[in-house]
Amino acid sequence: MAVLEGSGKAVSLYVISKLVYKNIMVKLYKHISSSHAEMLLSMGTIRIGTLYEYKKIEDKELQDQDEGTAISVVRHEGLKTYDKENIINAPTEIQNMFLFNEKSGPINLYNVSIGQKYKMPDAWIFCLSQTKAKIFEKYDSCIEITDPNLFSKVIYENIVKLGNSNIQFQYAPMNYAGRIVESGKRKTPMFLKNKKYQLEEEYRFAFVRKNPFITELKPIIFSDYRLTHAIKRIR
Repeated sequence: MAVLEGSGKAVSLYVISKLVYKNIMVKLYKHISSSHAEMLLSMGTIRIGTLYEYKKIEDKELQDQDEGTAISVVRHEGLKTYDKENIINAPTEIQNMFLFNEKSGPINLYNVSIGQKYKMPDAWIFCLSQTKAKIFEKYDSCIEITDPNLFSKVIYENIVKLGNSNIQFQYAPMNYAGRIVESGKRKTPMFLKNKKYQLEEEYRFAFVRKNPFITELKPIIFSDYRLTHAIKRIR
């Protein structure tokens, strides 16, 4: 089953017996060091990082401490009263803030906004860009992904081959509207970034475990010559 792409929303391609693909129709580029570019172009050697890795990476140009998180906000205009009877009808953010017992009195909220931070489990991610312009000082090479469907398929198959079954592939351009979202309109945190990163024009491949149970994942490095058929060097 596939959820079709649209309006910058994450696309989820669910695995049944094999991975089903919808054509990725955008131009994608990988900004990379020349040494790593040579390894990818000649041998199909690639490194797949993790979501949590970018929260603590030492490279300040790449670090994003809020990676994988968002804040869901509920806004109250005017007066709203909650008590132990009607709290079950309140937004989740309100329910999590106030615990009622038999002796609790009502709580009045007047013109307030309440936010709750949430995060998603770790995932493997591969960051690309929709621009070939130089955007990182440390990366002197740029590789075009000429066949993003083959490229993502090879990555997926290698992650599974390493013993990671039940993986969901998602892909989307990053949303640079920030990490604060309205209650009831939750978005996938790994596709959210703050406006200061928008020049990167990032487009992300994500490989997410359906039933995550490990707190943090380890990056994966592998070589697969098929990747060389899905790329070409720009500089």
